[in-house]
Amino acid sequence: QREERASVTSVKETEADLKVKTEERRARSFGCTMEKPSKRMKYTFAADDGRSPEVTSALKAYCANFEVHKQAGKGYIIQSAQNGSGKTFFACAVANELIDRGYSVFVTDFLTLRGMISNPKSYKANDAREFLQKLERNDLIVIDDMGAENATNYTLEGEYYITDYLTDKNIPLIITTNYTKQELLKEENRDKRRVFDRLFGCCGIITVDQPDGRSRRLERCAELTRELTANHA
Repeated sequence: QREERASVTSVKETEADLKVKTEERRARSFGCTMEKPSKRMKYTFAADDGRSPEVTSALKAYCANFEVHKQAGKGYIIQSAQNGSGKTFFACAVANELIDRGYSVFVTDFLTLRGMISNPKSYKANDAREFLQKLERNDLIVIDDMGAENATNYTLEGEYYITDYLTDKNIPLIITTNYTKQELLKEENRDKRRVFDRLFGCCGIITVDQPDGRSRRLERCAELTRELTANHA
């Protein structure tokens, strides 16, 4: 009996250690620390409000079959012209699910990536290519808000350099964007089209527009207003 109790205790300690290591890895994936976590670490399928069931189903299936998708370098462009539709939530839900499954994930945006490439020595790399070589060690890379910046030659060149490198290395990508489907598929700007074409070679497009057009952020703002008003009263 004593040996059985010791074995059970050992299993519990191992599970606790694994949980701590998973959370530490999650914090690194989101570019934060355990002491100052990102709220996006809580964007999970368990927290899904269920208002986009087709999107939820498709992305859960993607995670369940990720090993196959990883080998093929397949990902998604999560698209919506609506602000607050849930693009970032779903991208982070995929990231968190795969982290729980033991995969290595890096969550970022193009602005941050360009800054890292411009100053690689801050990230223990001698040059931009070496930094990207370190980045490609991840099983999945999530890049939020493509197109959020003004589309200058400089920003588009940076986006092309990043997408060209990562897609060439067969790294699965999850990209979120406010570009409409029409803009993605019928873009006339040559430099934008170069970026999109690289992504089309490895990413499907999934849309998360809300049928009622409601913004989740505005709804949350209304809730906070009611809470703050009630507390003040």
